[in-house]
Amino acid sequence: MNEEARLILIQRAISNNPIAYSAFLEQLGYDSPNISLLHSILDDIARFESENNRPPLTVMAKRLDKDEWGNGFYDLCIELGLMDKYEHNKKAFAKKMQKQVHEYWVSNKENLIKRKTPTEGYNEIPIRTFDFQGVDINWEEQNRNLAKIGQLGEELVIEYEKKILKANGKDAFANEVIKVKDGEGYDIFSRNFDGSEKKIEVKTTTANYNKEFQISLTELKFSELNSNSYYLYRLFNLNPEKRVAEFHEYKGNLNEHFYFEGINFNAFKKNK
Repeated sequence: MNEEARLILIQRAISNNPIAYSAFLEQLGYDSPNISLLHSILDDIARFESENNRPPLTVMAKRLDKDEWGNGFYDLCIELGLMDKYEHNKKAFAKKMQKQVHEYWVSNKENLIKRKTPTEGYNEIPIRTFDFQGVDINWEEQNRNLAKIGQLGEELVIEYEKKILKANGKDAFANEVIKVKDGEGYDIFSRNFDGSEKKIEVKTTTANYNKEFQISLTELKFSELNSNSYYLYRLFNLNPEKRVAEFHEYKGNLNEHFYFEGINFNAFKKNK
């Protein structure tokens, strides 16, 4: 199943704003219309939702130009036992399903929302300037706030990993999701649906996704040596009061995704 496609539909369900079939494929990265691919993606999602006793999420994709759903949606609803094959007012049925889907996902909305990882970024490390102007900083309060943000980010990731594993029938894997000890090179242990390990580093900010983040030499080296199982979840737009955030996922060696600038150094006395 295309998890990215499902997440797009979930967000549309929460906002009660169906997406056009063409825009749906474009958001998934397909430049030209492909009816068979569209049917395959929506079919997989519809069956998955039905198996988990949820209303038909695929109602959130439609033909916006005619305010209508394709025959494939109705045919599958009949097959799944959601609609009578002799239903005369199909559009009214679809509207009813849209209402049910919206109400379901508003009451079960995700606290952590996965976004498509952007391709744009920096071509080089930005030039840093220095003004050497003194400022008053309450380091104790700042460190305490950063610690709270970091802890909340890790909590959201643990909840997210457990939720998606259980939603895909992987309860045993969900029970393995834990926060590991400091110094191990990452934050959260989880698993992919196929059982392979996920070693997740979590970096969280209340700012947008362009905000740079700090990472230790240990964490960077761990990503280099464990690229097959390493993931960085970059959480952004965190709202601590509502406990919601968005995130991008980066897999493998972090040197392939980011530039790194040394800010703090260990100083060793030279032999003269």
